[in-house]
Formats: sequence, C-alpha cells, structure tokens
Amino acid sequence: MTSAEEETRWDAAVATAPNPHLLQSWRWGELQSHFGWRAERRQVAAGGRELPVTMLTTATLVPGRRFGYVPKGPVADAAGMPAALEAIGAWGRADG
Repeated sequence: MTSAEEETRWDAAVATAPNPHLLQSWRWGELQSHFGWRAERRQVAAGGRELPVTMLTTATLVPGRRFGYVPKGPVADAAGMPAALEAIGAWGRADG
C-alpha cells in the first residue's frame, strides 16, 4: 500500500518531466492493475536528470516470463530518450 503523498510526488514528477503523459500517472497504473497488469515504477537517469517511468507488466504464455510496456513513455525529451530507453531496457532484461 502506498501513501497519498507518494502518489502525489509521483504525479508531480511526471507533470514536470520534459514530455509528460497521463498514461504515466500513478492512477493509470492503478487502474490497469484491475485488469491483470502490474504497475512497476522507477526513476531512470536520462539527459542529466531522473525521470519517472511506469512500466506495466503481465504474465506471458512462457512460464516465468513477463511482457512489459511503457505506455506513452518514457517522459524524456529527444536528448534524454536514448539514455531513458537504455535504462528501461536494462530494467526489463533484469526483471525477466
């Protein structure tokens, strides 16, 4: 369970990111959790700053593997996009 303060901080970080989108908000991840997705949230380094990233994951037909996607993200600008994508890729590979 998270606190309202944590949710507020997350959404404020998304709103102030270079390329914010509603689908990276805390509540969007919570909504998707009611449909079998798991919302995972992390800060990733990109373009000299930490950016919030929500990755939604779900089980696949391959036992022990998961499928993940970053809806309308990452919230990086063009300069920070390569670093953000690299960090997200490493995160996904590490978590299977």
